[in-house]
Amino acid sequence: MKPVLLTSLAMGLFSGAWATFFYQYITWETYMTDPVAYDLGVATDVGVSDLIKQTGNKIQQLIASFKFFPSFLALGYITYALGHWRTFQTLGYSIQGILNTTAVKVGSALTKPEAEVSKQLAFRVYRYVQVIHILAYKDQNRW
Repeated sequence: MKPVLLTSLAMGLFSGAWATFFYQYITWETYMTDPVAYDLGVATDVGVSDLIKQTGNKIQQLIASFKFFPSFLALGYITYALGHWRTFQTLGYSIQGILNTTAVKVGSALTKPEAEVSKQLAFRVYRYVQVIHILAYKDQNRW
């Protein structure tokens, strides 16, 4: 964070120094070419002052021409992110539905659900189903 702050401070001081230089130069130029405008505190439209005004107008036109671009990029990114999330959610529901259906089929297929062997078999199948569920989401979790 320190280099970013120092760079920002340096750029701010540098731009302030250039702005002060241009102001002083335009004031001097006005003093030399039109003393009446200098007394009124108005810059003349000759030399550097005119060049700065023209450059400012061109930059304003450029910015006005590209106002749509950040909105366009943001809209595209939001569409991509929502599409990605919807796909993930749809796949998650599909996997969950298939695993739930498998568990219900195993539970309903037991002929003697009260027997200890049936309970152990069903428990083992449910653990395997849970492992499949964990493996399906393995890439989504850091741990």
